[in-house]
Amino acid sequence: MQLPHRLLPALLAALAAAAASAQVQRTPDAALHALQDGNHRFVHGTPAAKPVGQGPRRTLAGGASPLAVVVACADAPAAPELVFDAALGELVVARTAGHVVSPELVAAVEQAVAAQATPLCVVLAHDGCAPIAAALAQADAAPAVGAHGPAMADVLTAIEPAVRAVDRLRLAAAVRARACEEEHAQLTAQAILRQSELLRQRAAEGRFRIVAARCQLRSGVVDWLPARPLPQEPAAAAAAARTAPPNAPPHVALRVLQAGHQRFLSERQPTGDATAARREALADGEQPFAVVLACTDARVAPERLFDLGLGDVCVVRLPGGALTDDALAAVEHAVRAHGAPLLIALGHTRCDALRAAATAVGDPNLSPSQRALARRLEAAVVAAQRTASGDAAIDLAARLQAQRVVAEARARSALLRAAEDDGRLLALGCVYDVASGDLAWLTKTAAAATTAPHAPTAGHHAAGFGHGHDGHDAPAPTHAAPAGETAPPRPAATEHDDGHGHAPSHRGATTTDHGAHGTHGHADERAPAKATAGHDDHGATTPAAPPAAKPTGGVAAPVWLIAGLGIAGLALCGLLLRRRG
Repeated sequence: MQLPHRLLPALLAALAAAAASAQVQRTPDAALHALQDGNHRFVHGTPAAKPVGQGPRRTLAGGASPLAVVVACADAPAAPELVFDAALGELVVARTAGHVVSPELVAAVEQAVAAQATPLCVVLAHDGCAPIAAALAQADAAPAVGAHGPAMADVLTAIEPAVRAVDRLRLAAAVRARACEEEHAQLTAQAILRQSELLRQRAAEGRFRIVAARCQLRSGVVDWLPARPLPQEPAAAAAAARTAPPNAPPHVALRVLQAGHQRFLSERQPTGDATAARREALADGEQPFAVVLACTDARVAPERLFDLGLGDVCVVRLPGGALTDDALAAVEHAVRAHGAPLLIALGHTRCDALRAAATAVGDPNLSPSQRALARRLEAAVVAAQRTASGDAAIDLAARLQAQRVVAEARARSALLRAAEDDGRLLALGCVYDVASGDLAWLTKTAAAATTAPHAPTAGHHAAGFGHGHDGHDAPAPTHAAPAGETAPPRPAATEHDDGHGHAPSHRGATTTDHGAHGTHGHADERAPAKATAGHDDHGATTPAAPPAAKPTGGVAAPVWLIAGLGIAGLALCGLLLRRRG
């Protein structure tokens, strides 16, 4: 059968394209040269003739033999098929916001390599990348927790290692964004290779290569970045990527903790760095990125809950997460000496220390030390028992105790207040569910709603408690809340055994969402403040503190007067009944 002459050119072009495609797929070098040639045509506006029509589509329906896999950003100007002047079937393209790595993306690359013998993967960055610009802006402005939605927050978390690596170079603003785009492309390429044994094996055999590149949108030129071999120790590289650098912004440290907790929930083996090399590095000094106040409970180990290694965080552990003078000193040291940008008060459900405090009243078998601990935890327990009972009350007390510890640390320490005011410190409470493994992050402005069983002693008054001072002789500050915001919480006063000999007093104590007004020779009899509702980090409304019971003080009517009035009333009723009869 003879073909019409008008079909011969199209058939020859299709055969030539197929032969060229088969030829360039032989090696990674050939595929790379084909992409470079395609970009050259794109830049100069001389696109190649491509097989089109029903015939090529039918051919592709039977399967394709792609030149490469291109991992690119979802931004509209960075279309790989156009940038590389590729025809249908020549490129496998995966595009997400900021081309961040995910299991699905790695699976796409593996599928192309295993099923279609694709020899090349290109991670294509581009200038003006919106997700990278957002990550840089977040690092500069340190916005409040929850400023982005959960999905976008995950994207920015994945980009943060590139931001941190570039910021260590202290580059000028004009080149900072480009350096970050290139660094993120390199890290993405390494992450894809690191997460796939198949790709590493093919690369070792010389049948596969992954490269990073960056497209200049204005000119269309693709800059091919220098090869960066995979580190010999993937575990160490992963540890470096997830560890916040010294003096990192608070939101960066928080994201590192949250990412570690997600790894903990995944039920994989811990990845925290506890190697000999890490121990050797810590011998020269520590640089923790957070300090955690936690309970002594064996079920609550911060290094495990956040999948951390040696030296990543300072940890203070006392029953119920009690904030003693020594605990506060440890927190201040971590912030002052090591620049820790994050303070976490970590409570937990089913807390035995809080349960013991709930049953401590009237127990003659408690030692003096146990009574002292119970007094520190009693305020949260008493407040929780107003609205709950049993295990629910203990779990609520854990939440109130975490909020109360954050508020008390802030109120007692001028150093911590100054760090917060400067944006160098973020203090938050959270509660760990020992059954599910979940973490509930608490708002930093939520009221603790606790009753103070004892007034503070000299030198340990919290802000707003009479005329007290913080734990280091600094004047107690007065924090005025900006318009539209909830005022910072004030912790309930507790007795501190500091040896000053000032007896606690109940006379001036009132229960409010701002704590209690204690007495230190000058009782503060001001009316309690009205409880207000706060908001958590994700916009959810936090219940307002329960209303305080009104004090029974004042002039009470004598009992004999009330009885006399009652008898007189009865006599009057009897007289009226007789007259009617």
